[in-house]
Amino acid sequence: MSADRAGTLDQAALAADLSELDVDDWPAPLLDLYRGKMSADKVYSEAASRDAQTATNQKCEADFYIGEWQLARKNETAAKPLLQQAASECPHNFLEYFTAQVELKRQS
Repeated sequence: MSADRAGTLDQAALAADLSELDVDDWPAPLLDLYRGKMSADKVYSEAASRDAQTATNQKCEADFYIGEWQLARKNETAAKPLLQQAASECPHNFLEYFTAQVELKRQS
């Protein structure tokens, strides 16, 4: 995410790094978003295709990471509501809950 926001994300290096991981399920859709191989809408669709609690948790993660992805593309208008959702809806023990709050303060 940091490299993406800085505009220095090396897609070839990312693909090489990810090829070493055994990720066929979640969070693979999020990784595919950053690789340019999946749309945000498809990420949400993948997040929702689980049992209710897992879908809720994965939507929280999707909101945060898609919000960050939007920020990397200088689209603060699209990012802010996603980060607000993550800050209000994520379980309080999730990293995304805390990080969304920090990001929103930085955007203020």
